[in-house]
Amino acid sequence: MPQHYFHVYELSTTFLAYTVLVSYLLSTGALIVMVRDGFRYKTYGMPFIGIACMLAVSVMCVVGPFTSQSHLFFPKDNWKLLLTWGLDAVLLGVILWQYLRYGRDDAPPLGAHLDQFRLLTLLQVVVIFSGFWAFIVYFQDYYVNEICPLAILFMTAGYVTSLYQRRDLTGLSVPAGWMLGLSNLLLYGAVVAGNMSDPFPEAEYGYGFIYWMYVITLLLNAIYVAILPHRRRQTMRAAATAAGVL
Repeated sequence: MPQHYFHVYELSTTFLAYTVLVSYLLSTGALIVMVRDGFRYKTYGMPFIGIACMLAVSVMCVVGPFTSQSHLFFPKDNWKLLLTWGLDAVLLGVILWQYLRYGRDDAPPLGAHLDQFRLLTLLQVVVIFSGFWAFIVYFQDYYVNEICPLAILFMTAGYVTSLYQRRDLTGLSVPAGWMLGLSNLLLYGAVVAGNMSDPFPEAEYGYGFIYWMYVITLLLNAIYVAILPHRRRQTMRAAATAAGVL
């Protein structure tokens, strides 16, 4: 039988809508922190897989067109949603520039060749964008119910692996990590509790896949924010020892 969201209307749709708004403000705030720290410390604040996936989703939500209403799940004259997705796309574009500028050392052996590093990095962005575009069109995911949590899952997994792959963790902000984790918790809680996004009400296959993505993402968020401070201290001590300070 169909597996729907829980429709906890006692919370009221207004309360749930404000919950999603706070989630957006947290995630956008995290991006702003990453951009600020990126310029301050000459680094980048998001793993490449996260940059590419989230940038692809943000750009597609702005440019469309996939249906007669043009911009996915909202009309093309809804400037508020266009502005929110557009702001995220701009911030992610800046973080991508910071990765291209400062991330070469974290991509050996490709990073040894600057021209190839930048070209192949941009090529990977195009491939991921094309794959996401095809996914949305083929599976008719015009409400980005599947592709958006999938992109967030890839980004979160990238953060966990970057704890041990990156040589310098200066760009990985603890406050930004908490903001992203709380943003996901609020967003997913509102979606599951209410009726925030249910484009296929008669779907017999249910939403088990989405639930699993939510759970795994939140688990990875918790692992990341728990380990990040310890790993930052480790890398700082190692850098100080190498420099002869300790």
